[in-house]
Amino acid sequence: MRRNRTSAKWVRTLIAASAVTAVMVVPAATSAGAVDVPPTPQQQGAGEQRYVVALHSFRAIDESGADWTGSDEVIGAFGSTRGHGIVTTSHGDVDTGDRVDFTNTERCLAPQRILSGEVTYGSLWAPEDRWECDPRGVPAPIGMHLELWEDDDCGAGPGPACFDSVLGPLDNADDLIGRVDVTYDAVQLARLDRVGDSMNVPFTLGGPCGHQDPGHVCGVGGLSPTGPEYELRVVIKRVNDAPPRSTE
Repeated sequence: MRRNRTSAKWVRTLIAASAVTAVMVVPAATSAGAVDVPPTPQQQGAGEQRYVVALHSFRAIDESGADWTGSDEVIGAFGSTRGHGIVTTSHGDVDTGDRVDFTNTERCLAPQRILSGEVTYGSLWAPEDRWECDPRGVPAPIGMHLELWEDDDCGAGPGPACFDSVLGPLDNADDLIGRVDVTYDAVQLARLDRVGDSMNVPFTLGGPCGHQDPGHVCGVGGLSPTGPEYELRVVIKRVNDAPPRSTE
């Protein structure tokens, strides 16, 4: 279902995400994934260390509800203290076990270089906007706000009409799969000790009983685990260091 990007959808959530301060334990680095960064002249150890952050893919560990009830339509909404907020296209027909790679023109989280379109309400909106990673990178710390949503159509008939929520859903028919707030500081990124090194980091969004408030125990009262539970992968790559500052 096509949405109007000039509405208030996601905007308040993504603008709030630009002030991410929460810190969580960073999962151990796994095998590196590709990050599309235009080549620049090699410059090793010249000054402040810089990085780019890109979305890699998501995988449905368990789709929403029973597997036979239909596929998920998944939208990502992401923010960073070092880039614009972004909203991805709706990725449809996602079933348990399926993996979806983000497209090259919507995957960069920080810092972005706009290829076409413009920032609207502080965010970039695929597919109308297209962007890539700025090869100059950004320094640590890098805060990220990561969300996946299931895009459901509003039903016709009695009941409240669809509306844009203050807290972020596209409309009141959509369901939050899960969210993560994380900040990487210079110490955590020190494992990328050479230009060109990268790490592919997995995050679990949702769970056996889907997104739940803190303290909820899945399965209590006869509730059967039905997801949604997704794995989201983010790639952080070290790029050329910033030129050293003049001491004159």
